[in-house]
Amino acid sequence: MGGSATIVTGIVALCSIYGDFRVPRVRNSVSRGSSAGLRRLTWGSSAGLPRRRWAQRVPQRVSRFGRRRGVRPAVYEDNEYDIEITISDPKDTPRATTNSSAGPKPAHNRSKGRQRATRRMKEMGRKRGNDITCKHFSKCSGCEFENAVDYPPIARSAADFFSQKLGLKHFQIHMKTAHAWRTQAKLAVRRGKKGGVEIGLFEAGSHRLVEIPDCEVHHPSINEAVRFLKAATKAARISGYDEKSCRGQLRYVQMAVQRHTGKVQVSLVWNSDDGRDPGLDRLIKILQKSEFGGGKLWHSIWVNLNSGRSNVIFDYNPDRWKRMFGKEHLLERIGFESPSRQIKKKKLPFYFSPMVFRQGNLDGFERILESIDAFVPDGARICELYGGIGTIGLQYIDRATWLRFSDASPFLERCAKKGVLEGLDSNLRRRVAFRAVDASSALQGGQALGADVMIVDPPRKGLDEYVLECLGNRSSGSPCRDIKRLIYVSCGFEALRRDASYLVEQGWALEHAEGHILFPGSDHIETLAIFNSPDC
Repeated sequence: MGGSATIVTGIVALCSIYGDFRVPRVRNSVSRGSSAGLRRLTWGSSAGLPRRRWAQRVPQRVSRFGRRRGVRPAVYEDNEYDIEITISDPKDTPRATTNSSAGPKPAHNRSKGRQRATRRMKEMGRKRGNDITCKHFSKCSGCEFENAVDYPPIARSAADFFSQKLGLKHFQIHMKTAHAWRTQAKLAVRRGKKGGVEIGLFEAGSHRLVEIPDCEVHHPSINEAVRFLKAATKAARISGYDEKSCRGQLRYVQMAVQRHTGKVQVSLVWNSDDGRDPGLDRLIKILQKSEFGGGKLWHSIWVNLNSGRSNVIFDYNPDRWKRMFGKEHLLERIGFESPSRQIKKKKLPFYFSPMVFRQGNLDGFERILESIDAFVPDGARICELYGGIGTIGLQYIDRATWLRFSDASPFLERCAKKGVLEGLDSNLRRRVAFRAVDASSALQGGQALGADVMIVDPPRKGLDEYVLECLGNRSSGSPCRDIKRLIYVSCGFEALRRDASYLVEQGWALEHAEGHILFPGSDHIETLAIFNSPDC
């Protein structure tokens, strides 16, 4: 007893010396037999120390990280990480492996086994260079985990689905880089404790704002723009928004980086109905000064007027947007170099206003475009639904007979037409048609008639019910009766799981699928799936 008391006393003494000492505790968040197979690690203590958000999702049964039968080792070349998973038997559970030796043997003590798995995941991350290791991780809600971010839990779920449910023999996961990948960010603004404003993200499960001035996933220009904006708001005596009283001037900011110049298109969400605020005029003038970024940093400055009491960031009424400084559109050249093409392909210019959708990770998105290229045949007649400003379909217009693309947003038409007019020569321009309508209306209007390839990139909810019904109906009266190949780009895996299951039940055959980690640090995967029609 005396020895035990001495040990306990020593531990308490260490806790008093090192205030950040926390004892890890394992909380069962899912059952052992679930498909996710995950447990969460929470950090804290009973001594009144602040609790940390759970730091790492750890697979429950991950005592082996070495080679397994039917699984290829991961391939890592240059700055792009690829995890290749080949399944010899659809009943086998796919796992990512590395070129290193096999991991530790299963431990009798489950807690020790999980600790070893955690150490192994961190070791894998250090070897591959895919750890984020951001100092804001403990409080910021932007990243769910920081180790082995190229193989999040949802990637395993995707591999399980395609292998066990759809019989796919090979599934590859791609990731460009874990650092500085985000070129567009929406950040909250609140009243500072010592005057001025605070800019950052909300702490997980709350509306307590956490500043992230040195975020590892933000493009460096975003971090720099935040510093200049904070200094400018202080100089202009601008107040941050207060949710309880609904007072304050600046509510949110959106920052989009032009990759080839590093300039930032900033949108200020202002708590006003008409924008007649002397403080806003002062802020715009200060931001244009060289000591606050000026023309070297700011591409353009926009204001969105939003006085609503909800948590909706933007008011998308066209009358609520005002351009205060700079050019109307942010030019981005998007594309890829395909080794299968005899002529080197140039990236196409696309023009973005702050009102239209733009991928947060354009480098990773270009990798998806490169993968699609192999599945678009020469002379294809392409129908693209949920097409945005044409960032996918226009990439293949040089080898297509024609392209018809559409999207429902009223802000897209101006940007889409500008990209077509300035990015394509007159011969290619004649092959393109755009309509600002939703996917169901586009099919009802005959957009897919005569098309043999359909490209869809729906929101997270997946395909509209009418679109799915048309794809499942192969009768002579169906708007999709001529479609031979469906190229499905998904940003919501659960919706893709539902849609893919339905398509396969209707006779569509899955030819290829792969995953892309566009948001390293989050449990999210973008999926590319290629389906061939029943009569193909």
